[in-house]
Amino acid sequence: RRPGRGKWPIAWLVHHICDAEIALAFRIRLALAQSGTRFQAYDQDLWAAGLHYDRRSVADSVALYTAMRKSHLELLRLGSGKELRRYGIHEERGKESVERLMHMLAGHDLNHLRQIRAIRAQLSRR
Repeated sequence: RRPGRGKWPIAWLVHHICDAEIALAFRIRLALAQSGTRFQAYDQDLWAAGLHYDRRSVADSVALYTAMRKSHLELLRLGSGKELRRYGIHEERGKESVERLMHMLAGHDLNHLRQIRAIRAQLSRR
């Protein structure tokens, strides 16, 4: 259920977290292999509609997210400091290093996990 007008339900947040991991996975790999590459922005609301957030399997999104995050942790572990400073150029935010992208992913997850907890608490009070 939607927690309020214009708010995403928990399932949609899970799909969004997974899709953000996909988008940043590509950017991380571009930066590592082709430093200086341009990164395209995306519209999360268009992704929600176009990628059928209302019909997708939450379990599948969690499994895909988990596999990708494991891969990212391996890239972090294997990467030298020099490699993690490789970067891409985001069309809206400018230069973003691999290290910065990893921090963004972690913060993005924490933000949405807080939202999910708040929605669950709100729904349990109803």
